[in-house]
Order: sequence, then structure tokens, then C-alpha cells
Amino acid sequence: MAIMEGRDSKDSYAVNSALQNRNFHTLAQPRLEKAIGHMLAAAGGGGGGGGGRHPLRRLTIADLGCAYGPNTIQCAKSIVQALGRWGISASAEDDEEAGMVKEEDADNGAAGMTTKEVLFIFSDLPRNDFNALFEDLESHFSKDSSPPPVLYVSGVPGSFYGRLFPSSSIDFAICSYSLHWLSQVPKSITDRDSPCWNGEHAWIHKATEATREAYSSQAKEDMQNFIKSRSFELKSGGVLFLLLMTSISNPHEQQLRDDSVWEVFDLAWTALVKEGAIRLEEMELFNLPMYFLSQNEFEDIFAHAPDFRILEMETLKNSVNGHNLTAEQWISLFTSVMKPTVDKYLGAVRSAQLFERVGAIARSRTDSHLQFTHDLTVVSLLRL
Repeated sequence: MAIMEGRDSKDSYAVNSALQNRNFHTLAQPRLEKAIGHMLAAAGGGGGGGGGRHPLRRLTIADLGCAYGPNTIQCAKSIVQALGRWGISASAEDDEEAGMVKEEDADNGAAGMTTKEVLFIFSDLPRNDFNALFEDLESHFSKDSSPPPVLYVSGVPGSFYGRLFPSSSIDFAICSYSLHWLSQVPKSITDRDSPCWNGEHAWIHKATEATREAYSSQAKEDMQNFIKSRSFELKSGGVLFLLLMTSISNPHEQQLRDDSVWEVFDLAWTALVKEGAIRLEEMELFNLPMYFLSQNEFEDIFAHAPDFRILEMETLKNSVNGHNLTAEQWISLFTSVMKPTVDKYLGAVRSAQLFERVGAIARSRTDSHLQFTHDLTVVSLLRL
């Protein structure tokens, strides 16, 4: 799995993730507030569907694959503000306007809660810059003039494809822009004798059906492990909120866009092989641990998750689809997302050479459609 690069770097995800932030606030935030309303209603015995638990004195929230930087902070603030509206100062007018839990549900426990303490747990792989994250959190939340009840913050390093927290300890968990990263590259992809061998390509844009199926199988297995782990950790009536990058509904459009983007990456690898900076075998054995499942694939996975009920599931058009980025915008975004994985494989020096070549090729291809093309699926799951 990938980990995003340090905040002081011009290539960092923190510096180059404005597009993701825009999608979160435009597409996900209204649905996030609705999901929090369901969780609070279930906790207080309201209409969220969980049957009620107990008066909510403490609330534990987990951000899975949190990374750090502006997007992490804004996500946390969105949750805190939604809690304030629901648990402290929700009004009937606001509820109806936002399409949240109805007023009668709020009267049964979703509003006016007596929550005294909120624990916000940030989790990512151990290489994540938790120090930078906690410094940013302290800076931003100390300036907030209307905080929730007492807010505590902690960090838990580890992979979200396994257990991270004690049983029945989490009220609300969110995972945003992370689940397209696989726990590992499928082993058959790097086996020369396998029909899944991916040869000189870094990803699946020109892969055989066998190669794509290997990626799909790995992604499904990872997602099943993710859901199973959360089923242990979430309390009954708790909510799991997901913002997922999914494959677009038009496969032909997906292929056209992917070919343009990933051809640049493949050409950069090939150029450095010809120059002797990278060995051919190193190029052939490199594959990105990334896959976009479709909404149908997710629906099938959730249908076989008996501990959860789908509250909401909607696939939305990515707001940047169909809009070409400038070469410089694309280079910055592509480098911030992909370079950490290549750094780990090649080392920082040769990785820097590779992405310099990526930039040079992208600038020379002014007729290409340099963009990432994918849909976004928002899912709210209630723990039964």
C-alpha cells in the first residue's frame, strides 16, 4: 500500500490534493452529515435503524487511511461541525434543508445529546507523518471558537485491511480516497510463467483479461477483509462511511483516458531502461498496487456482509472528469500520488529521475488528454 509524501515537499499529496478536497465537500459532505445523523439517532434510540444503544456520553470516531494535510483537517472539521449541528445545536429547519434524519427522530435522541467527550482516532500506515498531522490538528482546532464537547485525539498505525481497534469500540468510521490501494500486487502478476504476467506495463491499462481478473480478485479480497475488520470494531448502531474511487460506467471512455495517462508513465520507464538507469527486470516487475472496483462489485461485496445494512449508496460523477488538466497540474497531481510507491521500489534518487522524465514527456504531449478518469461512490453502512 502507498503512503503519501511529506508535507514540506512540493510533490507532497498535502500540497497537490485540492481536487480531492473539492470533491469531498461538493459530493460527500452532505451525505456525511446525513450518515452522522443516522448514527446519533441509533445511539439515542431514534430512527437510525440500530434500535438504540444508550445515552451517548462518549463518542469515538475513526478516520481510516487518514494521511495528513489540509484534506485530513477539513474532513475532521466537517465531522466536528456536523456533530455540533446534530448533537448540540441542530434545528428542524437545518435538518430538513440538509435532508437529514427527520425531526421526530431527532426528538428521540439524534439531537440535544449529552455527549461530553469525543475521541477522534486517526489511522494510517506506520510511515504516515503523524507528527505533522498532530501539529496541524492542534493549530487548527485551537483556533476554533465553537468546538464540540471535550475533543481528544490519538493515532493508530496499521493497515485497515486488518484489525486496528478493540471490539465494539467505534461509533463512526470514515475512509475516504483510500480503498483503491491494494494490500499488495497480486503475486501472479510478477510470475513470468503466469497468464497474468504484466510485462513492461506499470498498471492494467493494456493488460490481458487474466491480469485484470487477478487485480479484481485481490481488490475484492482486500475489501472483504476491510469490511470484516470493521464489523468487529464498530458498535451496534455505528456507521461506516466510505468515499470510494470506482471505475466509470463507460468502459470505452475509461480505456481512452487510461491509455493516455499511463502511456506517459510507461514511456518514462522505458526511456530510463534504455539509458541504463533502470534495469529491464526492474521495470517488468514493477506494478502499481491499485484497482478501481465498480459499483456492482461493491454491491456484491456488501450483499455478503451480514453485519451491515446499506443506508445509502450512490455513484456520482467525479467533478473533474471531462476537464483536461494542464500539463503542470497533471504532473504535480500524478507525482504526488504515485511517487511514494515508486520511491519505495527504486529509492528516492532513481524515482526522482523517473518522475522528471514523466514531466518532460507530459509537457511534450500537448494533444493528450491528461486526466484521471473515475467515478466516486459514496456509501453509508449501518452496523447491525
